Amino acid sequence: MLPPALVSTYRLYKQDTDYVATWLTQTAKAHGYPDALSEVVDMAKASSKRLKGKARTKAKNRSIGQSVQTQKTHTYTLAIKDFVPLAAFIASRANSGIQVPGLIMSILNRIIEARTHHGQQLNDYGGQTTAQENVKHQHFIKVLEEVRDTLKPCTRLPPPTSAATEGPGEALNGVESVFDALAVSEASPSLLDTLGMQSRQILAGDEAVYMAEPQTSFENAIVAYTMMMNDLQDIRSRIRWIWENYKKGLFTLSGAAVATDTAIDLARNATEEVTPLFKDHNGFPGMIHSFFRYRCLLKGYQENEVYLSEEDNFNYDLYEIADEVYMNVFRMLHSFAGTLVQSDVPIYVDGTFGSYDPTSNRDLKTGRQKFTEDRILLLEFFTELITVARRIPDYPAKDVFLCGMVELSKTGAVPFYLIFAAQVFLDIHHILRDQAALSSEQVLRQVTRMNSELEKHLNFHTNLKIGGWPASNDTIIRELRKNMRWIDGDPVYKAKVKLLQQAGRPISSCTKRHHILRRSPVLSGLILFHFQLRFHNAGISVTDAWGSTIYTAHLYNALRNEKLLKRRWNGLDVAQILLREESFYVAGWPQNKERYLQEFCLRLGMDEALFKKPIQDQRRSSSFGSGAEAGKIKDRIPVSLKFKSRYAGEAERVDWTPKQIDGICSSSEYQQVRLEEEDILQFHLIPDAEELRRRREQHQRKPISADSLRPESLVRELMLSLQNESLELQFSYLLLHRLCWQLLRRVKEHCDALMCERYGSKYIERENQLPFLVGYILGAAVGMDYELMQAAADGMNEMNEFFDAADQQLGLGFDSDMISNSIGFRIAEDGTVGRSSTSAHAETNVAIWSPAHPTAFDKVCKATIFTRLGTRHSHQEVKAALDATKDVDQTFCLSVNNIILIFSASQDEYTMHCHKVLQMLENRSMRVNVNDCVFDSENSTDAGI
Repeated sequence: MLPPALVSTYRLYKQDTDYVATWLTQTAKAHGYPDALSEVVDMAKASSKRLKGKARTKAKNRSIGQSVQTQKTHTYTLAIKDFVPLAAFIASRANSGIQVPGLIMSILNRIIEARTHHGQQLNDYGGQTTAQENVKHQHFIKVLEEVRDTLKPCTRLPPPTSAATEGPGEALNGVESVFDALAVSEASPSLLDTLGMQSRQILAGDEAVYMAEPQTSFENAIVAYTMMMNDLQDIRSRIRWIWENYKKGLFTLSGAAVATDTAIDLARNATEEVTPLFKDHNGFPGMIHSFFRYRCLLKGYQENEVYLSEEDNFNYDLYEIADEVYMNVFRMLHSFAGTLVQSDVPIYVDGTFGSYDPTSNRDLKTGRQKFTEDRILLLEFFTELITVARRIPDYPAKDVFLCGMVELSKTGAVPFYLIFAAQVFLDIHHILRDQAALSSEQVLRQVTRMNSELEKHLNFHTNLKIGGWPASNDTIIRELRKNMRWIDGDPVYKAKVKLLQQAGRPISSCTKRHHILRRSPVLSGLILFHFQLRFHNAGISVTDAWGSTIYTAHLYNALRNEKLLKRRWNGLDVAQILLREESFYVAGWPQNKERYLQEFCLRLGMDEALFKKPIQDQRRSSSFGSGAEAGKIKDRIPVSLKFKSRYAGEAERVDWTPKQIDGICSSSEYQQVRLEEEDILQFHLIPDAEELRRRREQHQRKPISADSLRPESLVRELMLSLQNESLELQFSYLLLHRLCWQLLRRVKEHCDALMCERYGSKYIERENQLPFLVGYILGAAVGMDYELMQAAADGMNEMNEFFDAADQQLGLGFDSDMISNSIGFRIAEDGTVGRSSTSAHAETNVAIWSPAHPTAFDKVCKATIFTRLGTRHSHQEVKAALDATKDVDQTFCLSVNNIILIFSASQDEYTMHCHKVLQMLENRSMRVNVNDCVFDSENSTDAGI
């Protein structure tokens, strides 16, 4: 087995070897090297072909998302036999001023030392190399020694503090690999910085990079495979972190799914990069078996214990090791691939492979029992994926797992990224257990809600039209509704039923609907993300075209600024925070009566004089929103929108790179602040557009370090960025548009007599001119006529029930000030995430309370006994239970995410209240997570809220 020293030396060796190749070539060329290099291959040209048809389309799709500009750097491969001639030429020019940096000699010494002991160490730990491989190995050592001896006479010694004298320092990733003896360390940051600095000084203007001719021996392959496995282990651990926190209710399903699928995409790129090294060693199957064997030997197992002589020769006592190195999923995928027949879809009804019980305790299972459980999960799900791959090509969202199954279906080969995706699928089930199926319920419930909102919008506008909203837009909305109904009807189930009928097989009652979503939280989350993006786009488009939200905000803000309103409307406040000031005002937030009208007219695109004179004295446009300044709303979910083409567009696959994901995360409109003394990670919405632009430019200029581009770190940043945008993504602008229009109708009714008196009965000729009402009210105030403004305020002050109902419909049961506050997470030393329990960063900052009556929090303040019940259900399910239970109300019970808070003023009340809540849970067969419960606390903070 490979010890840590061996692997870390190998990684440094590879970096060192390529650096020496670059230095030799650039230096020799700069001083007139006369001979042509024997095998200098431009890697970009060598790998490029003109693609046609589907291959060309796929390559175009893979380029989507490349928002980070890359340097025009050519990479070449330098043959080993050219090393010595280049060194000899450089040495011959010593008298003309060439001096070999001491750093080069230090690197050469380190390479030679590493190579000298490399083969022997590998054999000591179970490696098997051929005599031919040993000859190649020794030849390269001799080449390096000759280069060093040739250059030594013209070498200048490095300064005493040179980073070249340093060993491989602390690993950049700072995370201990589970592969202990297989851990791969990075070079120290100071050394890498030195290499970069020296490289720039070699030859200004020569941007070519040279790689040493790759070594294809088994020893190189197994060490490269080890490095890949460590990278995958970091990514896999980060994915587990995502779903552990999703289970706690801290992350949204769609955000967790996008971050997970992106992580698998990054893992795929990592595997494809090293795949050519394994070609001569039976590819990935051979490497998996070799790595599994090495790992077992390291753990103390004998050779005859690794593979048994029985018909099923797998030793199930080695399950945990096999799970670490992907042997289990490899065996199952390889077996499944062997059963596939071209164009056929193998249909197995539920229960064919056994019964899966997610409520059982996995920790108590034997290796064979765990393997059996994994086998049931995977083989049943393979059927779902193959059905989609071969029968439903237009499925709305495809994760990497599904894409891998499509590739398997076409080629019959099992790519390694498919193995990794299958393992992640199992890891998520191991974490969520019986909660995994709840993701499908959440998706279907949310899709039904969005579909209902779209239907209400179309009905609302049956006879209400404007010129700026063409009929084609309604067609798009109807198409979206059609897609939602299609998913709700379960096309996968229908395809399986059709296949069973064609085969003359009975449709088993065990064949469940929406089985693919019940089994895959990732695919469920991506389906939800797909429809959330399209629904959000529809809402923004409607808000932009109709302007009801914008112009209602102008009236609302003016009345509030004049201290005429007795209460706030959380829904409109939240929309203004999310969309930012520039979406509502052209020149900035107005603070006086003249500016109210000026900003309204600028945003409307009309002359403010039109709203200062009687209606008879002028001609008004029959429509609104046609001015130059109109239509300025911008999406405020830049991170989420970077994935639109991937999950709500035509790109089935995007080859994300770490640099691209770093650029995507940098587009976030939230600033991350770490409060070390409180161990709190905070995210502040950056309100100023100029500050946001400055920060993005600063990020682009910032030097990119290897540490900042670690895939697992990028996945973490991506998850948090998506979570920060979750409220904006889920906010129903369609509903707010209708609510604002209804509010304007009621204000018109309240002010109608005064409006007719001042402007005549035709001050509004058609309902689509209703936003003009705001201009009339603001225009009258400029003319010192405050009666209309007061009447509008009086009307809105009588609409408490309207505002409460509106906030309930929008899902907003909190004070809108909370949105503008920071979003807090508690980050423990072990990396776990939780809510801050401090009063300044309570859970209310990042979640939606329900029920949410204005007096609810007054009751909380007067309570003396608190209990926290963490349920195993979604926020929507908890909310539905509370709404349907009359005996449980906000006088003693609130919910946030999946948590119920019970609060009482006395012990007697407390006993009664707890009994009612527990009875509610029992009646609805709802479960409580005992690890997330706190009983009999004296205050809410002690209860974790």
